[in-house]
Amino acid sequence: MKTHKLLTHTASGIKTLCTLLVLMFLLGVVQLIAVELYWEFSRKHVIPAEEPVVELTEEQQRQKDIDNAQKEFSPDGEVYLVNYNVATPGRFNETKMIVKDRDGNVLYTGDEEKNPYTFIQWEPKDKSRYTYRTINQEYLTELNMLGGEFSRPFVIPMVNPENKRIGHWFFDADKRFFSYYSISGRQGGYLGANGYTDKKSDARSFEECRVMESWLRPDSYDPMMLYQTRYAVYQIDFQNKQVETLVKTDNDSIRNMTLNNWQETKEYDYRPMLSVFTEANKLYLCLKNPAQAIESQLLVDFGPYNLPQFAANNDTIFAKVQETPAAPNTKDDNLYMAWWKENRGKPIDRRVRLFEVDNTGSFSEKASFDWITPAIPQDVVYCTLPDTVSRSINGISSPVPLWLFLQVIKTGKYQDWPVWSREMMPFVRVYTLFHLPVNL
Repeated sequence: MKTHKLLTHTASGIKTLCTLLVLMFLLGVVQLIAVELYWEFSRKHVIPAEEPVVELTEEQQRQKDIDNAQKEFSPDGEVYLVNYNVATPGRFNETKMIVKDRDGNVLYTGDEEKNPYTFIQWEPKDKSRYTYRTINQEYLTELNMLGGEFSRPFVIPMVNPENKRIGHWFFDADKRFFSYYSISGRQGGYLGANGYTDKKSDARSFEECRVMESWLRPDSYDPMMLYQTRYAVYQIDFQNKQVETLVKTDNDSIRNMTLNNWQETKEYDYRPMLSVFTEANKLYLCLKNPAQAIESQLLVDFGPYNLPQFAANNDTIFAKVQETPAAPNTKDDNLYMAWWKENRGKPIDRRVRLFEVDNTGSFSEKASFDWITPAIPQDVVYCTLPDTVSRSINGISSPVPLWLFLQVIKTGKYQDWPVWSREMMPFVRVYTLFHLPVNL
């Protein structure tokens, strides 16, 4: 009798729980359908068809042309405005290059290969990437988890000059070092933060991965890798079993790392370069051909929206900075977006500056160019989700996923969160798409 009562009470509780779960699932389906229907019937065109076309004055058209042009510098500091015009729609092989001086006067029109002017090459023309996706600690953690696929290893294959497989470097996502095994299964050493070692006990783990960038050494099948952590950047040469510490910041978090042809593309004539900015406003530059390292404490605090872009030829290291002088120099995205929304209907002053960087990391301005971005009409809305819809959905849904997502946006330190919380973020991102009013 007691057993019967116990089972009755247990079944009642399970029934209630299952009912709640079904209701929550149905509620989620209703939310998705409601929002999709809203989006379908409330889309707005960027410019309504019935809106009359406003004729621009000559000065307004000149400002618009300047704003749309690429601002290129010559090595001696002269600025040029560059546009590309497709003569026949859809036939990009007929693209013509138009070069103008800083006042908008046409200097050259024709094929880019025949351009008589020399510009600083800020990046290779071939922008193909060697990695098909960003590899970071989140991705590496997913490899060890059982989900839609079984857990799987992260492998760097090794081949001989005839492109025949001879072995593999396996990355242990838990211990964070590489282990080598030949094609016959024989163990062949380890690569960690302290370099190569024969013994597993001697291998020192890398810190938690922020970014991995992999490529093949030019004219070979030798794999190379950049491994960025919170406080360091390592270069791993798997063929020669070497680990080089390119940057070590001493507990100063890296906020940005940029590669400029570090993989050494043949079509790029400038020196390969790696640049690192830290939270304490320090700059680290690593260059090749010849090898050079520069470390400096910057006097100017470049904000997240105007970090310099670097290029170096055999004589000079250049830096280009694009600025919006009136914008707040802040890392707070909310503050910057508030300024943007307030000023988007007004003309905005812009500036691009060219610097030379000496061997101590000091910047000296070589040239600059100012122009005005025409005002964006306030009634042009790219996408919108009214606050009323957002409030309605939030009123019947848990606010926890939205709070988590907003915290990620505000802090900008997604990589610093615990591993268990990162696994929740794909769900949180999808969930909160229907909670955030978007009005650009």
